[in-house]
Amino acid sequence: RNVMHSLAWKISIIRFSLLTDAGNSYYFSNWGASGLLFGQPNVGPKPAYVAVATMTQMLDGAQFTRIAPTGAVTVYAFEFKKPQGGFVTCLWTPAVPQPVLVGTKQKQLTVTDLMNNAQPAPAAPGGYTVVATAAPGFLDSGQPLQIAAQAAPGGALPAGQNFSISALDDAAQWQPSAAPDAEMEGYNFMQPRLPGTY
Repeated sequence: RNVMHSLAWKISIIRFSLLTDAGNSYYFSNWGASGLLFGQPNVGPKPAYVAVATMTQMLDGAQFTRIAPTGAVTVYAFEFKKPQGGFVTCLWTPAVPQPVLVGTKQKQLTVTDLMNNAQPAPAAPGGYTVVATAAPGFLDSGQPLQIAAQAAPGGALPAGQNFSISALDDAAQWQPSAAPDAEMEGYNFMQPRLPGTY
């Protein structure tokens, strides 16, 4: 998901992982366990290794074109145009799984998950039904897709438009906290976080 945002922002170099987990005390830092492979002596692939390989194959040479509207603030659809023609749309939600109606006239819509399992999407009136989950999926299509999130099991989608929590343009909106913060102070033994003076 972070890589999708980085591609949309046109970040030229995206460094999101180490090749392997660090094998010393660095492992306990905020970067040490972020390898695509386990550390020595068991340098085997993690699920993230397959996920990155799948993403790379699906988006090889593709250019970001738009964030497709979904009608829900919790469902994201990032569209990319493939160099050989056609489109790949990356679909996900950070919330509970959401059924999504994908509008298209093409005869089949293929959905590829992060483990590179490709399956045809179930047909629905006007297109296909796909479930957006926290693990992004890739929709391969000949034309741009129309995407409409539906009500989630057990409740409706949030109403309204995307909104800004803060423009971050006025420091007066924020107040320093002098209270202890166990999560920050226990960050890791090499880089303790302590309250500063503002």
